[in-house]
Amino acid sequence: MPQGFLAELGEWLERGEPLTAMAADGGQRFRLQRLAGESDPGGTEAILALEGEAAGLRPGALVPLLLQRPAVAEAMAVPFSALHGSDVLYRIDDESRLRRHRVTRLGETLAADGERWALVRPEGLAAGERIIVTHLPNATQGLRVEVAESEASLDASEPQP
Repeated sequence: MPQGFLAELGEWLERGEPLTAMAADGGQRFRLQRLAGESDPGGTEAILALEGEAAGLRPGALVPLLLQRPAVAEAMAVPFSALHGSDVLYRIDDESRLRRHRVTRLGETLAADGERWALVRPEGLAAGERIIVTHLPNATQGLRVEVAESEASLDASEPQP
């Protein structure tokens, strides 16, 4: 487990909250039992128990896992391309100018298509506001931008038969 998540996961384990993980490619489910007693600067080992069948697993194999953490209030998922650095999003105001907003990175989540998105706590952003999702190398506060509609958003806005 990465060092940055150890305190949070330890608290959830102490409360007896069930934390589950899924194999990234095999579909096996695991339950987090405890964290190893020793850690290094990169993190610590997690002790997990397999739930269900072990089909496709072999002893000693490394299996990438996706740990499902408890839901976080006031968080939003954004494509990684929307982040400038690790903690800045740009909102597009009513005059089509960029407004800088600092965010707190909370982790990652999977979009419906399986793509990884960043999970952030947006400070000062409200539901329905537009943010840029295409990384602009020279983005800056007040920069005037022109919003281009993607084919997906145009298709979604058309009435369905």
